[in-house]
Amino acid sequence: MLSSQHPPSATSEPQIPSRDRRDSGAARLPLRAAFFPLLLVLLYSCDLTEATPVPASVAVVPGAMELDALGATLTLSAVVRGEGGETLGGVPLEWESDDPTLVEVSPEGGVTARSDGVATISAWVGDVVGEATIVVRQVSRQVEMLSGEDQVAPAGEPLPEEVAIQALDRLGNPVPGATVRFEPSDDGVTDVTITEADPQGVASTRWVLGPEPGTQSLAVTVGERHSFHLLASALNDEGEVPFRIRFRFLSDPTPAIADAFHGAAARWEPLLREKLPPVLVRVPEGRCGDNAPALDQVVDDLLVLVTVEHIDGPGGTVALANPCFLREGGLLPIVGQVRIDEDDVDELDAFGILGDIVAHEIGHVLGLGSLWELFELLELPSLPDARGADTHFSGPQAIEAFDAVGGETFEGPRVPVENEIGGPGSRDRHWRQSVFEVELMTTLLSTVRDNALSRVTLASLADLGYVVELDRAEPFNLDLAEGVAPWEDKAFRIVHPHRDRTVHVLGSRGEIVETLRW
Repeated sequence: MLSSQHPPSATSEPQIPSRDRRDSGAARLPLRAAFFPLLLVLLYSCDLTEATPVPASVAVVPGAMELDALGATLTLSAVVRGEGGETLGGVPLEWESDDPTLVEVSPEGGVTARSDGVATISAWVGDVVGEATIVVRQVSRQVEMLSGEDQVAPAGEPLPEEVAIQALDRLGNPVPGATVRFEPSDDGVTDVTITEADPQGVASTRWVLGPEPGTQSLAVTVGERHSFHLLASALNDEGEVPFRIRFRFLSDPTPAIADAFHGAAARWEPLLREKLPPVLVRVPEGRCGDNAPALDQVVDDLLVLVTVEHIDGPGGTVALANPCFLREGGLLPIVGQVRIDEDDVDELDAFGILGDIVAHEIGHVLGLGSLWELFELLELPSLPDARGADTHFSGPQAIEAFDAVGGETFEGPRVPVENEIGGPGSRDRHWRQSVFEVELMTTLLSTVRDNALSRVTLASLADLGYVVELDRAEPFNLDLAEGVAPWEDKAFRIVHPHRDRTVHVLGSRGEIVETLRW
């Protein structure tokens, strides 16, 4: 059946295809009515603007710092916290120094030291302030020599030029008021001992050399941390700077002991023609015998630490000796030790042999016997269990000298070394007693004949690297046919430390750079 329909008017509502027209109005009106009130609720219940955090404290980091040089810099930072203790980031800060002449501060918190003193650095936001304390205290880290280096004068005389130094901090600025100490060696004197540097960091003194010729030193200490040694040459009557053997007595010496050591030095020094380079020695205590002190000094040319003590009673071991520290270049000794048995001193002195005993020990400190193995000049050693081996010293200059004093007829390898008498400390450390008889560097020293410091002994030192005066050796000649055994009359046996050796090599700053054992 057909029915007629009217077209929709312009104001009629659009039809909703999926729904029956009877439901279309009911679905539409509740949606509009619900949406608008919900929107109002959401708008009123949400705060769309975020509250700005309020700073409650400012902490400057680090809160305290010391700067040791003018121009030294440091960057400070600040931690800003809110009322609940939370860290607030991105908060702009203002920075200020209460004394920019002491410490300057940049807008970013960078500080720069300008003068000694104490300044407070503030960082703030609003009314909240944090502070840091900056102390500027210059410390002398460098010393510049202005005058007085490498001077020469007769021993006991003042040097021609005053010694002047300038104390500088690590950035090269003068340190006014720095404490400066001048301490001369060898009984030298200065007109200033302790002083303060002037406004330019300068301190000066006149230096009068000590009475003994040789290389002398002036220890200059600036503040508490920086020290160095200035060297000067003290001339003898011939206008020369001689080789020097110096002593430090670690126990009070009797007059006889003191005379024996100084006499032994006078015996050796003229035979050693060329000086060794002075060496700064900075070593801890106990490195050259159990009772050895810590050392901080320049040594020229050899320092011997001397102890007179009980060793083993009368008639046993009368002395011990060895080098302790060697130069890095050439391995020649710088410091050694000599120990004398106090129970034998009076008898040695009564027999007139105390001086020979001491001279013998100094020979070992110089390297005779004690360094032969280190220099690979000892052949066929008799120790530990080859007694009677044909032990000999193979230095070419010593061999030539041995032949020159009558050894050219000796049947066997040259130069013969002790291979029979005693044990460690005697064998392999001395010239062979049966060949040399009464030479200074044999194991047994005679009390009835001269114990000569021979040409052979000097030449063996030359084989180690010393420059020697062979023609000034004491008269000595081998008589291999005579076979005299002077120790049958009266002799003292000299025993030295065990053959296992330990010596330390010192570097340019006086520190131990290597330890050698053999």
